[in-house]
Amino acid sequence: MHREDTVVSSYHIVGTEHRSEKPHPYQDAIVPRAIRSATDVWAILGALTDVVGALLALCFLVFGIVVVYTNDRSIESAPWIPAILSATQLGPTIFPILFAAIAGRSLKAVASWKVEHGATIGALEQLLGSRTLLSTFFLQIHMRAFNLLGVALVLLWALSPLGGQAALRVARMIQSEEITAQDMTYVDFTSPLINRGPGKGDFLDVIDGIFVAELLSPAVNKISPMDTWGNVRIPMLEALDDYTEEGDSAEWLKIDSSKNTTWSSLKGVPHGPRYTAENRTFQLETAYWVTTCQPGRYHYEVEWLGTSIDYFTGPGVINATGYWESARNWAWFRLETERRSANPYLLQYEKYVYENVSQPLPDHEFKTDYNFTWLPSTPRIFHFETATTNRTLYSFTCTLQTSYVEAEVSCINDACAATAIRRSQQPHNSTNWSTLDFIPLTGSASFYERFINATRPVQDGRSTATEGYLTDPYTPYMASFANGDAGTNGSSLGSSWIDIGAVSPFSPLVSRRLSQLLNTYWLANIAPTAVTGVLLTDADNHYKGKIVPSTEHHMVNTTAQASTSRLVLRYNLPWLLILFVASTVLTLCALASLFFNLRRTGPDILESFSSFTRDNPYMVAAEGQHSGPLLGVRGGPGATKTAGSNLDGVERARLLRDVTVILADVAVDEPVGHIALTTALPAGFADEGAGTGAARNDAVALLRKGRLYD
Repeated sequence: MHREDTVVSSYHIVGTEHRSEKPHPYQDAIVPRAIRSATDVWAILGALTDVVGALLALCFLVFGIVVVYTNDRSIESAPWIPAILSATQLGPTIFPILFAAIAGRSLKAVASWKVEHGATIGALEQLLGSRTLLSTFFLQIHMRAFNLLGVALVLLWALSPLGGQAALRVARMIQSEEITAQDMTYVDFTSPLINRGPGKGDFLDVIDGIFVAELLSPAVNKISPMDTWGNVRIPMLEALDDYTEEGDSAEWLKIDSSKNTTWSSLKGVPHGPRYTAENRTFQLETAYWVTTCQPGRYHYEVEWLGTSIDYFTGPGVINATGYWESARNWAWFRLETERRSANPYLLQYEKYVYENVSQPLPDHEFKTDYNFTWLPSTPRIFHFETATTNRTLYSFTCTLQTSYVEAEVSCINDACAATAIRRSQQPHNSTNWSTLDFIPLTGSASFYERFINATRPVQDGRSTATEGYLTDPYTPYMASFANGDAGTNGSSLGSSWIDIGAVSPFSPLVSRRLSQLLNTYWLANIAPTAVTGVLLTDADNHYKGKIVPSTEHHMVNTTAQASTSRLVLRYNLPWLLILFVASTVLTLCALASLFFNLRRTGPDILESFSSFTRDNPYMVAAEGQHSGPLLGVRGGPGATKTAGSNLDGVERARLLRDVTVILADVAVDEPVGHIALTTALPAGFADEGAGTGAARNDAVALLRKGRLYD
């Protein structure tokens, strides 16, 4: 007898006494063989599957590392950013699928290894029944398995949706600001007059033009934080709502952009560089003049001259000491010129005293043996007198002081605005002194004379735009064009002449407006060429580390914090950490699957339905079928053993794929039924779905409601 016949003859096929003389189709399957080894083809394919799974899981780790490497970089410096963004869109789809495949295979490998070394049914059911987050959660509830394994499995499967969302949300494009230090310069308010000295008269028309242009600018420009040429305006600290003389001088007062700010000058402080792409924030030390004017009175003669006026020719006195009049003789400006120091021609600058009585000292020699005991305690006083209605004059008196401030300026591209201001914390001269007090009288006289004549009336006997600004800053030239009929000889004063005395409240409004005019004209005088942002820096103006007076404007250096806005990739740290954790766990699962599958020696019987046929006494082969050696023998404990114990579940399923099974009552004749998986079909069972020649048995019946089962 052949070996195969010997093997087959040891099995009893239930349901028939037929013994075929031909070789059985399952002879190869039931031949005894050694247990699986690592060199088995299916073992090698399984190992390769685990390796591929580990590599795919590592791709998500690498993806996270690339995101970290690309953090805060723009597309210009990292051209692979579009690929990263595309990958984030695929993450929520790919990661859960990959996680289910790898984690499920890993848990099965662990269960298969444990069952060979002894494991509780509860642990095996937990491992094999965990396939999704919800199934794992409800399995613990159904089994009442509230243990560490159950918690670990729930946490494991929670990483599946979290990992997918992490891959989606780990990175995004945002606007980022890169902060760098940038050198800047701006015009020093205490620069010398440009119109002093030979050859400087060419600038006078330019200076007057700048002044007139600011007066002519529309109302929206006058309230803007920048002047007509883009220079930043400095707020008048004294006019802010939050300012008090008793307040902390070091406290920054914020500038409310929603309110109309009172600016110290119509002309801003020229600064540079201009027209840059960066957003910048910088601080500048500057100053401005503050006039304090008191209401005056109406009268019929020039007060300080004691002379009545002719309404066409003016008061009839020209070039009186300390007295300047407009070219058309309808505004007069007088500065008190009593001696204010032992030497009225001392020019003090940057803590040095520069003596200039008639000519500069040789080699710009500095005198350092000085003190400030001679500084007066009272500010400069000046008088302003203007023609008004009813053939009268209006005269009022003002004081002139200097306000030293520190302003914080913010620029968005080339649009700048002062955002905060406070009293300067640096040492300065007495506020009762202005820059004009440190130059010869001829220089200050020239300034006042030019100021009063900068806006000439359009016709004799009419108000100037300077006077018009004091009454209405937004339409200063309306006075020149609509102030009544001047008459045939131009000597008549009409009823609509400007009346500065009618301004109410007089002191705050006239004081601030006159301060704005004086500061505007002063800035135009000291830096006419810088108005458009062309800043002069002359190394010859520096001597022994100090700037000395020159014919050009002085520059002050400062450092700005420049921020460049750009679109960069930015990772989300919480989601990045979740991605790293989920990817690491997934990689470990793939490696665990590889490890336990290689360590496993027995067949893979878990999770295969065909495993229910192993040594099952209710599994019988129908007549004429050759599956008997793989199926049990009915008869309970005395049943003959079956063959193919070394088969994996998939191999057994392939061999038994045509066998029909049913979950039925196998104890029909008993008062209490018994439910089992069997190949014996109930009598009269339809052939549809049943294998050819399937066995019928009257002792087997379908399950029915109402019957009791053990």
